[in-house]
Amino acid sequence: MDYEITSISGIVISSGRIDVAEEWSFSDFDLNYGTNNVTVTATDSSGGKTSASIKLYNTNQDNMGDAIDREELVNDILSQDSDGDGLCNFIEAEVIYTDAFKVDSDEDGIADGNEDCDQDGVSNLIEMDTKTNPAIKDSDEDGLMDGEEIDTYKTDPLSQDTDGDKASDKWEIDNEYDPCVYNNSFVSHSEIKLNEKITEVSLKINGCDGNAAETLSISTIENAMFNNEIPGYIGDCCEFTTQGSFESAEVSYTLEETLFDEEDFVPALYYFNEETQLLEEVANQQINGEIVSATLSHFSKYILINKTVYDKSRVYTLLYNEDDASNYKGMDIVFAIDSSGSMTSNDRSGVRKTVTKNFINVLTENDRAAVVDFDSYASVYSDFTSDSETLNTAVNKIDSSGGTSLSDAMSSAIGLFTSSDYDGDGKARYIVLLTDGQGTYSTAYTTKAKDNGIVVYTVGLGSNVSTSVLTTLAEGTGGEYYHANNADKLKGIFDTIADKTDLYKDSDSDKLKDYYEKEINSGNLRLGTGVKLTGLNYLNADTDSDTLKDGEELEVSKSGHLVYVKMKSNPTTGDTDGDGLLDGTARIINGKRVAPKDPDLLHANGPKGIWQAQFEQESKGISSELGDWYEFNLDLSSFEGGIRSKIAAALGSRALNFKVDDKNIAVHSQVDTWQEIWGYNDFYDLVFRTGTNGNIRKDKFQFSNGDGENYIIWIWCGDYLNLGSGAEMGIYTNPRKAPLINLEHWEAVDFQLPMTLNLYNYNGNDDIENVFSWAPEDTQWWITGFKPDFNQPKVEKMVTLGTIDFTDQEKLYSDLKSEIITDDYLKKFMIFDDENHMVWIIWWEL
Repeated sequence: MDYEITSISGIVISSGRIDVAEEWSFSDFDLNYGTNNVTVTATDSSGGKTSASIKLYNTNQDNMGDAIDREELVNDILSQDSDGDGLCNFIEAEVIYTDAFKVDSDEDGIADGNEDCDQDGVSNLIEMDTKTNPAIKDSDEDGLMDGEEIDTYKTDPLSQDTDGDKASDKWEIDNEYDPCVYNNSFVSHSEIKLNEKITEVSLKINGCDGNAAETLSISTIENAMFNNEIPGYIGDCCEFTTQGSFESAEVSYTLEETLFDEEDFVPALYYFNEETQLLEEVANQQINGEIVSATLSHFSKYILINKTVYDKSRVYTLLYNEDDASNYKGMDIVFAIDSSGSMTSNDRSGVRKTVTKNFINVLTENDRAAVVDFDSYASVYSDFTSDSETLNTAVNKIDSSGGTSLSDAMSSAIGLFTSSDYDGDGKARYIVLLTDGQGTYSTAYTTKAKDNGIVVYTVGLGSNVSTSVLTTLAEGTGGEYYHANNADKLKGIFDTIADKTDLYKDSDSDKLKDYYEKEINSGNLRLGTGVKLTGLNYLNADTDSDTLKDGEELEVSKSGHLVYVKMKSNPTTGDTDGDGLLDGTARIINGKRVAPKDPDLLHANGPKGIWQAQFEQESKGISSELGDWYEFNLDLSSFEGGIRSKIAAALGSRALNFKVDDKNIAVHSQVDTWQEIWGYNDFYDLVFRTGTNGNIRKDKFQFSNGDGENYIIWIWCGDYLNLGSGAEMGIYTNPRKAPLINLEHWEAVDFQLPMTLNLYNYNGNDDIENVFSWAPEDTQWWITGFKPDFNQPKVEKMVTLGTIDFTDQEKLYSDLKSEIITDDYLKKFMIFDDENHMVWIIWWEL
């Protein structure tokens, strides 16, 4: 026996064999929508055939199976119009929900074909002709109703970009372009106000493609590198972005005019070099009145600052640039000590000799020192050596007699470095010059010292020293001047100089030298943006206890003469970007992992304060089990609010098989529920959107597994009529285009995973209200939460936090990650924890 199922025009839909039996049946076949001809043929032993046929009417598109994808069956579906109103039975029964056997289903005197089901200005019949969806106002989801596109703008209601120039029809209309004419080049503009000082930042791009024009944006940035601690700060750093290409861009900053009353106010625009982490002045910028403008060739982070103040903060010169610590060869240091007669009164106890010997005694085997005695003339008592006994003997020879010649002292000290016998290539070079007199000095020795890479520290003892000469000498070589009112102060000064010349000591083994840590902590060594970073502990490898060593978080770098710090993360705080996610480890509360390790240490993941709000809920304990049905007291108050009344919430939740959680906060779906059978499509969203005046939002995270199987994670939040504020997240697969209409239908996946869902009403960092938190013990494929007594929210204020644990679906995790991280929009909402195969969703309106 054989069977064959054909459409009304004879197209074979399914066929197969039937096992012969007294009672027989067959299954696993496809049907077309509407009328099908089913023929069974029996063949006897002599080859004779007997056939019988019946007509089978199918009203469920799920029964179509693979036939739903066969375009040759469309005409058969279209031709079946039982009531003759021009609408085929499928459209009436499955899409617009009219009676396929009545011309005027609602008996209002208007035929179903002339009605406008979705109220988009296009009748149902015309939507059939244009192949738009009669149940959705905006078939292509471009922000224009189908009626506007067909009648007003003459655009394609099935394409977001009618002319194919990469700019959506709506954007072109809003920006006075013709959406039906291809444009090779656009001009786009965006602007924001920063504060009372910078009243407008205006950005215009020229010669751009449609994608660049439509995605142009300006956003502000505030983090450890960009804040009001930048020297010369006027307003926030701005990031200019677009997703397309452009020829040039023009930016202008309008300033409050009274700023120019300050004599040293010179505004200048800088861009942030992501590779070097330095601010670089934008070329050819102009100031006209109170407006600073420039032409840009590329986008980056830009900040307008007072150049006068900023430049003054960059005068610090690091003593030695440690390009490679493993190649560091130590230091050579000359102690040029004043032995003039005045020392008999200024240093009776010979403290200057004691502190010099103490310094010598802490030198390592890689270091060498030399001793120069000077008064009216200079004498070298010891050339460079690492023998501390020889050096101490030389120091002991220093007396107190004669005048003061600073030039002779510097000449002899420099000569030790420039001698043909000098063999200290690769070593750091220093001179420590101590004097209690003014003496004579030629600045030529300052230049010579600097040219030979020698850093000079000067120490003035007593009141009869030329502070200006000693200061200029030291700072001219990258050193510093220290003053001691009396000899007892010399010990502290020499200890300080010893610290500064100790470029290779790493007391805490954090890969960041003590010298650098101390200079960073003092504010001399700064970030590339000029911001000071204080609070480092050079005796603690992990200052902020975030499991990252200080040297892993910072790197000392050099550009030209500027030495600065590149930041990977902030070693003085465990949360560099202040978003609540820790730099070095996941967040654990009550033994539970409640947040991932921060994947982007310099940029916040989610609205400020949202993760802290989540931690508060975790500390209190989150609902994890379902309780009973939503309950209410049957009195007059139960009916107050109509569709939003308690009785409506109870009836609605029971109809959907939802139950209240164990903390009696919200209602949630059960694993075995209606969507598992029916799947989902955009038309279902239309029901909610229509009933809530559009107070609902959704996003689709679509990906494939590499084997031709498509998946989607669908997320919603908003106002759900009688169910109140709510959110959903589901995983679907196997998309199929519904016949005749522009609609894709997805099936529920056949597996379940651990999932959590949290919803917040967000009005700013200081005003965050938890709607519900739900962490069911049972695995899920679709997770939901609805709070009936929290209704009519502003959907743009809602933030959804959730997780999906892909431990049992590692391949799917990898497929999802590889696709999402390439999408500049969607990747902002997902954090991927590779170690645990966990996806963290932080979803809000950007």
